[in-house]
Amino acid sequence: MDPAPSLNRRETKLLKLALERSVVETALTTNAPCPTASIFYPTMEEFASPLEYIARIQPLAERTGICKIVPPRGWRPKFAVDLSNDSIRFETRLQNIHQLQEGVDYADGRMHSFRSYQASANAFRHVWYSSRGVDPNAVTSEEIEQEYWRIVETGAPVMQVEYANDLDTMVVGSGFERAEDPASTVGSKREAVNFDDPEYYRRTAWNLNNLPFAHGSLLRHVKGEIRGINVPWLYCGMLFATFCWHTEDNNMYSVNYQHIGAKKRWYGIPATHADAFEKVLKQRVPERFRDSPDLLFHLTTMVPPSILRSHGVDVFTLVQEPGDIVITFPRAYHAGFSEGFNCNEACNFALPNWIHYSRSAIEQYRLVGRSSIFSHDRVIFHFGSKESLDEYSIEHCEMLLKELRFFFQEEQRYHRELEIAGLKDVVHSAADSKIDDRTMQLDEVPIEP
Repeated sequence: MDPAPSLNRRETKLLKLALERSVVETALTTNAPCPTASIFYPTMEEFASPLEYIARIQPLAERTGICKIVPPRGWRPKFAVDLSNDSIRFETRLQNIHQLQEGVDYADGRMHSFRSYQASANAFRHVWYSSRGVDPNAVTSEEIEQEYWRIVETGAPVMQVEYANDLDTMVVGSGFERAEDPASTVGSKREAVNFDDPEYYRRTAWNLNNLPFAHGSLLRHVKGEIRGINVPWLYCGMLFATFCWHTEDNNMYSVNYQHIGAKKRWYGIPATHADAFEKVLKQRVPERFRDSPDLLFHLTTMVPPSILRSHGVDVFTLVQEPGDIVITFPRAYHAGFSEGFNCNEACNFALPNWIHYSRSAIEQYRLVGRSSIFSHDRVIFHFGSKESLDEYSIEHCEMLLKELRFFFQEEQRYHRELEIAGLKDVVHSAADSKIDDRTMQLDEVPIEP
């Protein structure tokens, strides 16, 4: 890639401060590898119930923040993106890997087709290693990991890469073949698994075009298409292309599937250590938080696992390969980087136990003035207004009831505060109406008298 542009005075100061902290802290920590995150190998029977299986493994899997699911032998969905189609072009983001500790926003990269991006990624990886006397085909994941963190921690050498993230699958295409209507694929929670049938791959909930609408997912109650949430995004990476520490929008679950290419290194922090992580990050880049109180949501800052672990933050790692499914759990910070050209796809979903985490996210958004990607309250009202809740357990319904009681109490409190402030006239609406920004269709939720 092209060399990074020269830094201005303020950027130089921030980089110097970040490097000084890193040098001191790294000297006090060991470079012992992170423990491995949970890995699961479902049977064919277990694989037939996607969200039920994820819910079953969650008590163990969420202890590491992220987990990997390796599908049963025979799983081989067709990769539906034509990499030779030069008519589809997309933007990239320029990442200065040597500056990732600073939390600086990325610049715009070049426009690419899939073919040109793949060629650029392959050429960069070859030049990077061959110029250092290393066989690009012989380097190990552990060696790549050590090299990556050496650059991030020391700020040298200067390195700039392009990352093709958040590509709209409605524009560039999904890596999965689609059913005509994803919502029509949701039926029984148990699927008829047939790895030899192309139609199975179009309709299974493991197809990320279908998962948000799967049996048991609360995102079935989100009206309209929300890119990156219930419509998957595609991600093309190259050597060291990075997704920085973050949680999902509204603290949702996410699923990431690798279609093709080089391995992807992941790091996860369990939700129980999220507050500790945020404290460390704020201590390391206080200047950036003064400028951007919502820096936690910028996805631009990397803190080395060795430093996090030295502050008592649990960090786990795993390596994703083509065909692997990675799940991230609510309020679990995660990050990682690619080992070369690859193509992944991701979307969100929400099980009923997500309700508590979503409420926490909304409160956090209020503190920093951040808008929610969708209305938490509307999702809960849609959930609660279903004629049948048969697909949910008594425990799930109790979670719903608790949140509805919270709404009622909050509404009563607001009424009292407004009356004290001088409000005199109140008009009750017969329906909660909203124009969906994407579909421009009126969506009404009846309110019982």
